[in-house]
Amino acid sequence: MKQRRIVSVVLLILCIAYSSSAAGVRAPFDPSGDYHPSRPITSESERSIQFDLQVRRKKQKLVAWGHVANVGTWYKFASVFVTEKELRFRTRRIKGVHYTFEGRFLREGNFSEQYGGGAGTVALEGKLVKIVNGEKVFEINMPFVHFPGC
Repeated sequence: MKQRRIVSVVLLILCIAYSSSAAGVRAPFDPSGDYHPSRPITSESERSIQFDLQVRRKKQKLVAWGHVANVGTWYKFASVFVTEKELRFRTRRIKGVHYTFEGRFLREGNFSEQYGGGAGTVALEGKLVKIVNGEKVFEINMPFVHFPGC
C-alpha cells in the first residue's frame, strides 16, 4: 500500500513537471500568410497592394518565398532575407516595375496558430517601395496586417 502511494506521488510530480515545461515551449517561428497595409492607400494605382509570404525551416535556417500582388499582376520575390526579427525582399521586374520591402516583425511564434480564425492582426511594420524604370514612384511606411492561410 505504501509503495503504491509513493508511485502515485512520483507520477503526479512527473506529470506536473512535464506540463509546466511544455507550457513554456514556444511555437516555431512561422509568419506565413498574406499581408495588407493597415490603412487604406490613397494612390489609385496601389489601392489593392498586398504581399504573400511563405516561410519554412530547412536545416535550421529560415527559407522564404512569395510575391507582391497589385491590380492583377504578381511580382515574385527575386531575393528575400528573413529572420525572426526582420524581413527584406526585392521582387522580379515586370515591364520595368519592381518592389522592395524592409521591415520588422512585431510578433513571435506561429502567427496563424496564435491569431487564427481569419481575423487580421498587425504583425509587421516596414517600408514598401515601388520602383519603375529605376525611379521610386510610390512608398508606404506603415504596419501591415497578417491574415493566416489566405
